[in-house]
Amino acid sequence: MLKGIRIAIGLTLIMLAFSMSAVESPLSKVTVMGKEFYVYKVKKGDTMFGIARQFGWSDAVVREYNPGEMSALAKDSRLYYPVETKNVAGKSSSNTSTSAGNRALRHQIQRGETMSSISRMYGVPLETLYRLNPGTRAGIKADEWLVISESASKPNSFSGEAYHTIQPGETLYGVSRQQGVSIESVLKLNPGLSENNFKAGDVIKLPKPGTGIKMVTQEVTEQILSGFREYKVKKNDTWRSIADANGVPVDELKAANRGVELKNKQYIGIPVISTVTEEREVAQEDPRENNPEGIQEIYEDIHGIADDETHPLVKIAVVCDEPSSRKDREFLRGFLTGVDRLKHSGIRIDLKVLDGTSGATKNITELDAYKPTVVIATAERQLPAWLGEYAETSRTPVVNTFDVKNEKFQTNPYIIQLITPPDYFNDEVAAWLKSRYDGYSLVFVGAEDPNDALADALKAVWDPQNVRARSVDDLKTMPLNENGRYLLYSYPVKRNDVSEFLDAVNEATTKTPLAYVSVVGRPNWIVLEDALGKKFHTNGVQIPSRFYLDKDSDNARTFSLAFRQMFDKEPAKSFPVYAGVGYDTAMYFIKGLGVNGGDINALGTSTDTVQSDYVLERPSNWSGLLNKGVYIVKFTPYDTVEKTVVK
Repeated sequence: MLKGIRIAIGLTLIMLAFSMSAVESPLSKVTVMGKEFYVYKVKKGDTMFGIARQFGWSDAVVREYNPGEMSALAKDSRLYYPVETKNVAGKSSSNTSTSAGNRALRHQIQRGETMSSISRMYGVPLETLYRLNPGTRAGIKADEWLVISESASKPNSFSGEAYHTIQPGETLYGVSRQQGVSIESVLKLNPGLSENNFKAGDVIKLPKPGTGIKMVTQEVTEQILSGFREYKVKKNDTWRSIADANGVPVDELKAANRGVELKNKQYIGIPVISTVTEEREVAQEDPRENNPEGIQEIYEDIHGIADDETHPLVKIAVVCDEPSSRKDREFLRGFLTGVDRLKHSGIRIDLKVLDGTSGATKNITELDAYKPTVVIATAERQLPAWLGEYAETSRTPVVNTFDVKNEKFQTNPYIIQLITPPDYFNDEVAAWLKSRYDGYSLVFVGAEDPNDALADALKAVWDPQNVRARSVDDLKTMPLNENGRYLLYSYPVKRNDVSEFLDAVNEATTKTPLAYVSVVGRPNWIVLEDALGKKFHTNGVQIPSRFYLDKDSDNARTFSLAFRQMFDKEPAKSFPVYAGVGYDTAMYFIKGLGVNGGDINALGTSTDTVQSDYVLERPSNWSGLLNKGVYIVKFTPYDTVEKTVVK
């Protein structure tokens, strides 16, 4: 019995040793004519079938690539086996680890983004995102990463789109060739993309394989590697002499025998190279794709960028939602004031005004005939669906001037969202205040408003240990700490309540003059400037806002004077000042598009505006443009106003 056990153990050890030797047998790799091969050095007693079984290779493939080895294998000869082979289904397989195509698609969260907005951006159901990212129902934070899909290379089963995360060293040309699509098709699907901003880490959409590729039948002559044959080195042989005698390039011969030093009677492998001529369907490549200048030309064709830099023409179509309304009349007056200011700028301006109430069919017909550089829409609620469709079909940018709740910019690459949406606004402001007042106690004063999204955004970024709550009466009666640092945020929005809060702040700071106190008002406080401006200045109030027209600024004086000269009156009072919105829109887009030949992606930060600042960014390469120009308006104790653009 004991003897039997010993025999069993002995057999087990032998089998284990064989298994370990199979796993640990070193296989070098060589690359010949662009194809990678394993190289095995034959040992005494080896058979082709045994070698194939040892490494899990196909016996047929071994024989295909080593046709001269049908007889007994010579010791120290070399066998070659391709790293990538075709399986029965004709798909590539490899002995290497997970390929790049199996990487999960991930998205880095930006300020202002929500799970819902990211869901829309990628066309992935919200529940799928929650499943792939456990814990995100409780909230997400900027700079965190979300898994969007478990494989970026596979088309999304919900939207039909595939995505690619640009890897270090990749080029636009290389990715398009790898995916079997034209550069033009990639640029059309990603209007925010160009050769100049193609950078590692960014995600792009991929068109279906074959998109933009025209196939033509051509007679193609090429050299192919059909296999290897063994050669026994003779005395006085050199790499050059062996290569010349066998009709192979010396570089490929050396590549097939990487690390080998020639010795008499030594075996080496010689690539068998054949010249084949056949008719084949090949992709007809746009010659412009081979160089940066050509790719830029493709980009300019897609975006309709003008060649005439000396006398650029900007064609503007303004679609008035309600032409007879006060808003639209004032907007147009301000817009015309901006046009008049630019008449000597060297930019040719063509303006067409359309009546949005006349219906989609009539307006689309007029726009198709006019072919504008950009369309300005004045709808305050619900940007018309037909405008979004027109923008995407014609690839013409449409500026959504007033509709703050519009979300079409997230998926339509030709919609420009001019008013910063609430989520982006609140997150940008909260991040800026956190960076400026980090370490301060954040004190919420007054009755809590459950609908105050900015307050929620502040709580999300602040250290909970430094967050306090007080009533207005507490602020009056409970002294602040000497040398304490406080950022006071007030819930009240009604004029009398705000006034009472500011009196309490003044009383508290008078009692403790050494305390550092800053006051942040709610965004709608900006309309209380005329009534409470003196108290704003006394307490150094800061108000986050999308709009602010500082009447004492040089730009505001210039605008007001130009408006009076044209219309013999002052702009109508409103919030925002509609004429100011029209003026800013004209100055920014006409000037920017004129200077950049109509390239909407090249618009920079605004400089000559009076009420708004424009800083346009794309949430993704396939999204529209979003204005992130948000102000902090500070009323100083010196009766001046400072406008800071949040960045």
